[in-house]
Amino acid sequence: MTELLQAQLALIRDKARDLHHQGRLAESLEAHAEALRLAPDAVTIHLSAARLAHGLQLQERSLRHFEDAARIDPRCYPAIEAARRICVGAGIGERAQHYSELAYALNPTADALLSLKLLVPAIADSAEQIRETRERYASGLDEMLTSPPHLESPQGALGISGFFLAYHGECNRDLQSRTARLFLQAIPSLNYTAPHCVAPRVPRGRVRIGFISRFFSSHSIFSTSIGLIEKLPRARFEVFVLRITPCRDDESTARIRAAADHCVEVNEDIYAARGQIAALGLDILFYQDIGMEQTAYFLAFSRLAPVQCVSFGHPDTTGIPTMDYFVSNDLFEPPDAQAHYSEKLVQLKDLPTLAYYYKPKIPQIVATRASFGLPDAVPLYVCPQTLYKLHPQFDPIIREILTRDAHGIVILIEGQFREFTQRLRARFAGVMP
Repeated sequence: MTELLQAQLALIRDKARDLHHQGRLAESLEAHAEALRLAPDAVTIHLSAARLAHGLQLQERSLRHFEDAARIDPRCYPAIEAARRICVGAGIGERAQHYSELAYALNPTADALLSLKLLVPAIADSAEQIRETRERYASGLDEMLTSPPHLESPQGALGISGFFLAYHGECNRDLQSRTARLFLQAIPSLNYTAPHCVAPRVPRGRVRIGFISRFFSSHSIFSTSIGLIEKLPRARFEVFVLRITPCRDDESTARIRAAADHCVEVNEDIYAARGQIAALGLDILFYQDIGMEQTAYFLAFSRLAPVQCVSFGHPDTTGIPTMDYFVSNDLFEPPDAQAHYSEKLVQLKDLPTLAYYYKPKIPQIVATRASFGLPDAVPLYVCPQTLYKLHPQFDPIIREILTRDAHGIVILIEGQFREFTQRLRARFAGVMP
């Protein structure tokens, strides 16, 4: 590298650092991109850019930089480990397997071993692949339970919670219960009971109920939670909102804060968090979405209130022995529904969910079809769901719609990762060429 190029690179690095310190993360990331145009093989710049992109929730861009660093330096463990965690958590199957193998070869940790044994891809190519995935997951559990690994903390199990099992359309009680048992053996410190949960119960007026989530912001969990939090009768309930941090803070968050009697910012470290929650002396702790992220999942292994429950934030049983109730309804559940839940199933009568939905505001400017490059006067069939929720058994339904309506257009949402979209397109090509 010439002296002139080195000087230019130093100036850009200083600019990127200053922007970062000023909190101008997006501008700092673009300065990193400028530096990489001058030095495309600079591993340290790729690592810095990857961490910035992660902080900006640009997961695909973050992964790309980590992968570039690993390609340039195949022994760069921080890049390989970060790529492993992203791919495992996102269910990017082959790459998750690849980086788990590389990470384990460089540093044979229990974390990497778990991800090798318990991989579940986000997008299944077929119903047969779902069956094979579940068999492999069950076999991995058997092997791990025979000789449980030791994890220093839940942080090592990032992304391994059977999240994508929920979209297989199968009973997950056994798999989720065995997964929970494995974590209790791998991390014995998960087993914790708050002092007030074993002390003699003393009547003290209003019932203290806590609602906990990382997603009390502009998110579907806000929509399913806000009405219940606002409408609970305060003569009977003292309402605590527990926000797992770090998390987004926006107008929806402000409304949640205003709706609660108390709003607590909960540490994402579960050992610190459970101390915070135990100190509140809650009677009921209502998890809004166990399984969607790591902190809430591992907090649920503790007994932090005499009554602990969960509902449809993530649509699956938890398998966790300290979770008492799953709140569902008689409109959703089959006759043998209890067999699908490790929790005691509570079915509301003629009421789909505990959510109280408000009529949304109509935007002042409504986009036209032309805004999205769509033709006028043709039927549009829109399925606005994340792509990993589209089961292979749904494909023939899409095919039948398009067969019956030659002018129809089916609209889906792009995947968070391009691989999601590519795999689904490949699956469609085989079913409805």
